[in-house]
Amino acid sequence: MQQGHSEDAGDWVSAQADADTKAKAAAEEAENKRISEVALAALVEFPELRKRTLDIWWRVAPAYQRAKQHALAVAGGKMRGPYDNALREYLHQYGLDRLHKGTRSALVFMQENKEDLVAWLDTMATEDNKTRLVHPTLVVAQYKDDRKHLAAWKAEFPNEAGKSNSPWKIWEKFHLAKAKFDPWLEATEFLEWPKPSAEKDLTVPDRLWEQYRNYKLQLDGELKSMQAKPQRQAFDADPIQGWVERLKGERVKENEDANEAKARGETEAEDETEEDETKVEAKSEAEDSPPTRRTSGIR
Repeated sequence: MQQGHSEDAGDWVSAQADADTKAKAAAEEAENKRISEVALAALVEFPELRKRTLDIWWRVAPAYQRAKQHALAVAGGKMRGPYDNALREYLHQYGLDRLHKGTRSALVFMQENKEDLVAWLDTMATEDNKTRLVHPTLVVAQYKDDRKHLAAWKAEFPNEAGKSNSPWKIWEKFHLAKAKFDPWLEATEFLEWPKPSAEKDLTVPDRLWEQYRNYKLQLDGELKSMQAKPQRQAFDADPIQGWVERLKGERVKENEDANEAKARGETEAEDETEEDETKVEAKSEAEDSPPTRRTSGIR
């Protein structure tokens, strides 16, 4: 009798577990469908890709993050083996396979780093970038590039970077610094100093920020040494341009000195050539003249 009760209890527990599993699967299926429909509804608002805005992409991104999470669950947390098949089936099932793989990956990255990305976008110094960065691949590429510069900037300017852990505060300070860094970097395109020593250095943010720090130190030194008020006012109004103009003036002077030295060198070379030619002519005349007969002086 007791054994019968145990079997009934075991069957009930098993049935309850099956019911819970089915309910969980149904709820997950419903959520998958809901998130996918939100994404699809957002995409059809603007059929042409060039008219889509970043706001729409933010509504699309959660569906692709969920697709990745589903594929990882199927593949045991590893992005290989069954992962690709599970992801492909999920995207096809919910009609999400219409986007390019690169766009899907960018959307997942955006959703996984949403807080920092939003802070980065909201504190961007120029509106031009905000209106230009509307496609996920562009957003992620620019964000990653700025992340590299952010790390280098923190290392070179720890006092300016501050100790705040707020993404908004950090990105706000970084964008303010970069608003001055970019004109300096642009100025190096037509000046030999402080231009990076090799083309590959243009892709190394820490080297650029290090050179920028050196530029700022020299600029501060120049400002302290200036006595003329109009000169200081010009630098205060536009330090970058003031510094560039000073460097351009120095470069013009260096070029003039170099040209003068070159001209002097050419003149000296011409004089030496004329002198050598005179010696050669004298030697030739001496060789052509008949030898003079010597007399003893005793008759």
